[in-house]
Amino acid sequence: MWPKFHICLLLVSAAQALLEGPNVCTRQESYITTIRVSESQPYQVKEYAWCVSIPPRCSKYKIKFKQVFKTEKLLKYRPVEECCSGYAPDSKGELCVPVCVDKCVHGQCVAPNVCSCKHGYGGPACDISCPEGKWGRNCQNSCHCQNGGTCEPLTGECACPPGWQGRSCERSCAPPSFGDACQQHCQCRNNATCSAVSGACSCLPGFTGPLCELECPDNLICLQGCRCQNNGACNPLTGGCECKPGWTGEVCANKCPTGKWGAGCAKTCECANGAGCHHVNGGCQCEAGFTGEKCLDVCPLGSYGVDCLGKCSCQHGGACDSRTGACSCKPGWRGEWCQLRACADGKWGPRCRADCECNPSTTDLCEPWTGTCDCAAGWSGEMCTRQCPLLTFGKGCRNKCRCENSGLCSPINGSCLCAPGYRGIRCEEQCPYPFYGDNCADRCDCHNNATCSHETGQCICKPG
Repeated sequence: MWPKFHICLLLVSAAQALLEGPNVCTRQESYITTIRVSESQPYQVKEYAWCVSIPPRCSKYKIKFKQVFKTEKLLKYRPVEECCSGYAPDSKGELCVPVCVDKCVHGQCVAPNVCSCKHGYGGPACDISCPEGKWGRNCQNSCHCQNGGTCEPLTGECACPPGWQGRSCERSCAPPSFGDACQQHCQCRNNATCSAVSGACSCLPGFTGPLCELECPDNLICLQGCRCQNNGACNPLTGGCECKPGWTGEVCANKCPTGKWGAGCAKTCECANGAGCHHVNGGCQCEAGFTGEKCLDVCPLGSYGVDCLGKCSCQHGGACDSRTGACSCKPGWRGEWCQLRACADGKWGPRCRADCECNPSTTDLCEPWTGTCDCAAGWSGEMCTRQCPLLTFGKGCRNKCRCENSGLCSPINGSCLCAPGYRGIRCEEQCPYPFYGDNCADRCDCHNNATCSHETGQCICKPG
């Protein structure tokens, strides 16, 4: 007993440990459960009432309800947390770590099948090293990188230092851009020049401040003073900048490198599915198609794109790509939104050779792949030839009629046709005296204060 209990406890503990950290995905697992449900089942009751007839007793049928119980199988879903695709539990079973099929020989696996190589090594598996200025499997090629760019040992591709761009790092960042991959925007004002490397501002005469945003008093020549940007502080001894969290570089104008954040850019982003993080607070900035605090969740069904703000337009069960919103149509459908039948009207099947057997007048759609009939409201059956069962109406006969006092229910829209003597949306009102009959359209003709049946108009005489 105890060994089994300990094993179960260890498995539960390991499963709970996997829930911590990034790269943990949640999928919905289906299962079937049995439930007991009750429903109101209609039945007819024969009743008798006085009437003008021989004999003076007429029969009529009234619909009553009884409660019945039955068991139903219900398909439900439960969340199951596991490592995202491309990740696996670490040796302790605590975190989901990336998996590289080819071992990173001189580097570290940082994403599924992506190695981060140590300095001087390259290639998909970090197994290639060449002397400085050479690249290739046998180091037979010469690097063409300029301005301090480094050469990838396998491909020869140049990794440019901040402030440079181009295939050979031959071009300086074009104003007003600067920094890594020239992706940051200079903040200098009053026509000051901006360093393509650090974003530092060099003021024109008459201006001062980190961004050259201040005028010198009385048009005097003044020193620029502290050049630290983004609220960085100047060290009074060295004049160097002490940057706020999220910023780095000579004048604190550079954001933390991709994948880093916080004070000294020392913290590593913990975001899944290729997401970056905010350089100051580490908040995940999800790629299109993902959401959640760590970008672990795919956009909810029916939405797509950045922040899942796009609304899917796929029809007829087409699947919507969570990133782009593009539709993947089910067999039998085509078009940008899966709005077009692949077969001509009246045909179905893989080659559109089979004839639809649905009743055209009571069918909304003949499914172009299976030939299944999608019945119009009020109709059911394999070929849409039967009206909805008693006391049901609408599409798929899924709605319950609410007509009272033996009123008849339209199988199409559920509107009530009242029995003689009743009126109202649900036939809930008796005809007001002195009216009776169909639609309360007839007028009673009783004398001597006799009352009148709201159903038949029969006079009910007082004694005498």
